[in-house]
Amino acid sequence: MSYEGPVYRPPEPRPNDMRWAILRHDVPGEGWHLDLLLARPDSPPLVTFRVSHADAPALLGRTRPCTFSALRLPDHRRVYLDHEGEVSGGRGSVTRLESGSLEWLGFDRSTLRARLHPLGLLTAASAGENWNLSLETLELGRTSPNLGG
Repeated sequence: MSYEGPVYRPPEPRPNDMRWAILRHDVPGEGWHLDLLLARPDSPPLVTFRVSHADAPALLGRTRPCTFSALRLPDHRRVYLDHEGEVSGGRGSVTRLESGSLEWLGFDRSTLRARLHPLGLLTAASAGENWNLSLETLELGRTSPNLGG
């Protein structure tokens, strides 16, 4: 017997769905780290980086330019752009610290470049398991074409 009902297919991302978020992830027995989530330009899951608590000041601070390393995690579900609270499976809890709109400038398997409004210009390059990330100041007065502005 086969199921003939509707099949759920996540919607394709629209230009104004391009967002980013930084979550503080508190993990029982491990402490905390930050998750940097970026809406992918080509599919619903989120590009996700784990930033250690030691590198949190670089990501959250306003000193630009800055560099830090991060671990590329498997892509996360889009729900985490807005989720706060407990994570299923006893994986702790998350609190959203910052978020904004996203404009992709380049994206492939080993590099990415994007404007994270209002955080800064993000450049990331694979260095094996870890990635090297840098943030620069955004151009003043620049708006994202992804948002029609």
